[in-house]
Amino acid sequence: MSDQEDIESKITSAMKIACDETFFFSEDETRPIDAEYLLTVNVAKEIVKLNTGVGYPYKIYLEHPTKIFVSNCVPLMGKNPNTNRMTIRKTRKNTKRNGKIDVAVYRDGAWHGKPVCAIELKGFNPQRRVVLEDLKRNAEYFDLSCESGSSQIAFTVFAALHSFKHVRNEDSVTENQNLLHNKYSKWLSELTDSNTCSVNIKVFTLSKGLADEQEIPPGEEYIDFESYQFVGVMVAFTGIQ
Repeated sequence: MSDQEDIESKITSAMKIACDETFFFSEDETRPIDAEYLLTVNVAKEIVKLNTGVGYPYKIYLEHPTKIFVSNCVPLMGKNPNTNRMTIRKTRKNTKRNGKIDVAVYRDGAWHGKPVCAIELKGFNPQRRVVLEDLKRNAEYFDLSCESGSSQIAFTVFAALHSFKHVRNEDSVTENQNLLHNKYSKWLSELTDSNTCSVNIKVFTLSKGLADEQEIPPGEEYIDFESYQFVGVMVAFTGIQ
């Protein structure tokens, strides 16, 4: 498997774990997680399982400053395309929206190592504005360049949790997944097209309790207010070679 396949698999596992852990913190498996850091920590812990030694092959940083990550995305040394001579990176870079990356993954090497991916995570049902802010920044990493060369980042991931209530049956499960896929497709259409990266949306059910799996007493409403569906959405930008 590739770095991207391995890491995306671990993010999915972490999302499932986070949903399962809602019961331990709220004693109600249908209640969305309040703390976003619960998901963030689980993602970091799952990715660590890919390592065969301490910090090898992946170095994982929580709340990693964008100005550090961005500067490491471009090579320290490289051939200047204008002069055709070797040059050292001179300018420190940053994204348009300064801040911290939820989880930054590097491959072991000199200095900080080589950036592999930036991962942004959101708790249940994030608003359009905050989703677009993260998506824009995740796409921006691929357009970076400086005296020593262009960005070397492999991919970025945005992942969020969504919840639905009153889920009747498997048809409702599929409808909710399609609803989210269409919503994220529409949001992504608001971003400027890039020739440096491609995008892929994955939508998957993490946990569910369906109304038609319950025994409904005679005379009671069909809708079971405890029925629910937790859905994961993953948006990955991948560099175009």
